[in-house]
Amino acid sequence: MEKSTSPINQNAFPSAIGTDNWSNDSGLKLKSVAFEPKERGIFVRFYDNFVGYCSVQSLISKDDLRSVIPESVFIGQSGLTVVFPMKEGGEYDVDYLALRSVFDSQIRTKLAELEVRSAFQLGERIKTARKKRGWTQIELGRKSGLDQAVISRMERGVHYPRMETLERTAETFSIPVSELLLGV
Repeated sequence: MEKSTSPINQNAFPSAIGTDNWSNDSGLKLKSVAFEPKERGIFVRFYDNFVGYCSVQSLISKDDLRSVIPESVFIGQSGLTVVFPMKEGGEYDVDYLALRSVFDSQIRTKLAELEVRSAFQLGERIKTARKKRGWTQIELGRKSGLDQAVISRMERGVHYPRMETLERTAETFSIPVSELLLGV
């Protein structure tokens, strides 16, 4: 992946490291974005004055790459996303933390830790909902159409399922997906 960065100011975002609510740390939010046509990349500046450059193709899925209009890139609401308009309408959003993690190994590490914790918490919620109903993993699999091995991996937090799988699981429990994801 083609990228370059400015030096990291370690004091610019200490409040973000160690907390799950990074959206309140304005230093990590996006301040500006500019398309560079020759190399087909973008320069981004964050509010802590961190500057980075990466190619558009490193941010956009191959399926969507031909559909975006990189020349029209802009910052989304509240500095939380870089937005690429799509040729057929709609937008392709890149989250500010995902973008920052391209350049910043501390953020990349913290996001990986949060992903592991999130998968574990989801697994615990699925297991709790299943046991509350007195079901085995095999019974949940039969009712939901999911393989027991998938249910086991989800419950152990080693597999974070696609949205379709979450919807099927929640529907089987007759609860909203938000209850599985957030515990509410």
